[in-house]
Amino acid sequence: MVRYIGNVLVLAVPTVMLLSVQSWLAWRFWLNTALVFLLFTHTASWALYTATGMPGLEANAVLTPFAITQAALLFILLPFLQCHLLYQRWQLSYPSLFSLAWQNTLTLLLMLVFVGLSWLVLHLGASLFALIKLTLLQELLREKAVIYLLTGLMVGLGILLGRTQYHAIYVLRNIVFAMFKGLLPLLALIALGFVLSLPFTGLEPLWATRHAAAILISLQLMLLLFVNAVAQAGTQAAPYNRLLRYLINAALCSLPVFALLALYAIYLRLNQYGMTQDRLYALLLALVLAAHAIGYCLAALRSTQGWLPLLGKVNISLAFAAILLLVAVNSPLLDVQRLTATSQIARLQASAVDADEHNYRAEHDLYHLRFQTGRPGYQALQQRLEQLAPDDALAIEIAAALAKPSRYRQYPTDEQKAALAITELASLKQQIIQADWVTIADDVWWHALLTQQLGMLNCLQTDASCLLVQQDLNQDGQDELILCALGEFYHGAECQVYRFENAWQNEASFYLPSVQGGHHRLKQQLLAAPLQTKARNYPDILFNERSVRVNPISD
Repeated sequence: MVRYIGNVLVLAVPTVMLLSVQSWLAWRFWLNTALVFLLFTHTASWALYTATGMPGLEANAVLTPFAITQAALLFILLPFLQCHLLYQRWQLSYPSLFSLAWQNTLTLLLMLVFVGLSWLVLHLGASLFALIKLTLLQELLREKAVIYLLTGLMVGLGILLGRTQYHAIYVLRNIVFAMFKGLLPLLALIALGFVLSLPFTGLEPLWATRHAAAILISLQLMLLLFVNAVAQAGTQAAPYNRLLRYLINAALCSLPVFALLALYAIYLRLNQYGMTQDRLYALLLALVLAAHAIGYCLAALRSTQGWLPLLGKVNISLAFAAILLLVAVNSPLLDVQRLTATSQIARLQASAVDADEHNYRAEHDLYHLRFQTGRPGYQALQQRLEQLAPDDALAIEIAAALAKPSRYRQYPTDEQKAALAITELASLKQQIIQADWVTIADDVWWHALLTQQLGMLNCLQTDASCLLVQQDLNQDGQDELILCALGEFYHGAECQVYRFENAWQNEASFYLPSVQGGHHRLKQQLLAAPLQTKARNYPDILFNERSVRVNPISD
């Protein structure tokens, strides 16, 4: 726990210090550093508490969103801290905030370029030494210590250049702004065209994409980015003629439509599948963008004196709101994992217990709660289990999920499976389910399978789920045996085909994909009737004693 919190602080605190330091003796600098230290210690401690403490939790499911939200928090908070040092007081100067935010962005991008180039140089050097068999130097350039040392140096150098070469950063910023200025009218025209087309197309095509919210949010983000880059700090002359400004203002006034559509799209997913971490983060992002949409629309409507005069006030106000929100989602105030667990438990309780849906629920609801919602999800399942009767079907599923040490078992090697294989013929016959029409599975075949001569070691494990059917697959008048294994390592079925010619031998293999209803439904289909086959329109070609398959275009 201490190590993870230390990693967070090592990334956050030095970044703030390097990007904001004016004088190492300034008390405001150390005040800013202390504030960042305390803030990120609190959020990292809460995230780690949520992600650990129960067996088998997938910590990355909690810690990855935490890292993303903390990076966003640091990016938004940093210009305010820099202004605190620059003006020797808490000053909300929007031109300075705007300039510092873009300088930070371009400085960090420059730093990433330096780091990427350093890794490329190390890889190239190791490859060159490998060509002449200088193994010592090759391994030295691939040592983690060397990579970490060079990465740290390049991070520092990139930030130093970004802060000292202000003119170069300023020129680069103007080039980026010029590109955005040229693209903004086109983006505004696209946004207006979309909104004006909705009365004629309706919303059904939008929902049919199943990722409408992501597209709508992306357009809002891009339009907000372009407008900020073109309007800059509000001190520049109007960047376009009156007609283009009206076009862009109209596009800004259409932003609430995009925001409402995005929120409704997220609502549909929440109503259908319940709350998950991803959907909750998407909802919060959509709400923040909806607030921006309203603010930018009002700024566009009040552009009587200059262009977008209220943009600075809107951005500063919503930046503070975003800071509070990003702190809240990594604290007990707005615990994403707890909200997700509460929603999924309610959905699980309301769902009917259906054998065909057993695997689906175990995979998508129970296992998600058990492993990917941290401590709150695990505790919610424990509480729900205590409320159910021991013989209740849902209680049995919850108990099985809680008993699993991990969501995915480590796939055993062939040697491990061979060592744990069944050794008694009666146990093997009892474990493998045979279709009613199987007649050629004689003792010779069973003995060959038991002695591991026919492979298929998955079916020799004590917890295996295997089916045996019989069918003439190659239409030669002689039936083959088909042994299929269903397991948690794959969603479908792995099948082997056995044929008798003086002795039983493995002739072919194939894989059956998963079906709706999971393994239970797949078993029903395999045991109900023989598999249907489809003959090829074109036979294989024999070329240089090798078989070449002809793939029809229609396939």
